[in-house]
Amino acid sequence: HDEVADAAPGTPPAPTDGALDEGRDAGSGFVLGHSSSSGISAGRYYVVLDNNFANERRVNVMASIKQSAAPAPVHYGLWSDHGRGINQGFDWGVGQAGSQPIASLVWYTYDEDGLPVFYTANAPIDPDSATWSSELLRVTSNNERDHLSTVGRVSVTELAADDMIIAWRLNGRHGSSRVRPDHSQACAVVDGESRSYSGHWYASGLAQGGTTMIVTDAVQTQVRYYFDALGVGRWVITDDQAGDGPLAEQLAVVEFHGYCDGCEAREISSETVGSYARLFHDEYHATEIVEFVSRPPLGHDYSAEVEIERLTTRLECP
Repeated sequence: HDEVADAAPGTPPAPTDGALDEGRDAGSGFVLGHSSSSGISAGRYYVVLDNNFANERRVNVMASIKQSAAPAPVHYGLWSDHGRGINQGFDWGVGQAGSQPIASLVWYTYDEDGLPVFYTANAPIDPDSATWSSELLRVTSNNERDHLSTVGRVSVTELAADDMIIAWRLNGRHGSSRVRPDHSQACAVVDGESRSYSGHWYASGLAQGGTTMIVTDAVQTQVRYYFDALGVGRWVITDDQAGDGPLAEQLAVVEFHGYCDGCEAREISSETVGSYARLFHDEYHATEIVEFVSRPPLGHDYSAEVEIERLTTRLECP
């Protein structure tokens, strides 16, 4: 995994030795299995084909994995690649569509110009699998209605409660990151009682983007997704510069510029661009006030005061 992480977001070459197993068949095909009682180590594996015949051969290759152990427990919230430090990450959450649990992922990252942009993904959860995959969607809006367009694909493989791999294909690029949670699951304490506020929130019926809320017993942060003057989905992050604690109502709005996964590295910069306030009415409803002017070249004057509600499932306090 360390070697894979160092090579991200590219794909390292296949190893020349250390084969997991091998098989041979000149007929309809063969099944390559690994029957070790301890299973196989987490990592990236390759299928290598050798043709021992004098003529070209047509083959069909299908790879599948049967999971023998229960999936790892899930840690929902913000995740990022701590080894790269490019100030981007993933909001990993779960909602409910009838009796079907639906996983949702919001990827806040940068476009080819280094400007903040976000993508989303939603798909049902397979309770018997540690791997989840979905189409990757770009979100635009005319302030009355959001529009979704497919731009790639993303998959999440849970290795442990605090360890997973996110692989993606986007606009002709592909890569993967090994990510870890950015926060604990401990809840905030209000009047001596634990309150669960962390999750994804939105303004029902409005094309206003949404907010990833992280509020623990020690810190809080919000990733605010919005649409610029051209309807492109952007993001900013709140910062408790005054150090008022996890339930501070007044926060600063910070905008980052950086570089996208698979793009040439450039300087990461940030600037305080406005203010953010929110007031929780209960664990499912809040008021949010956002005011900022985005950095050049965007220069978008954004202002909103909206009633928001929790979209993802309430997270239990440990």
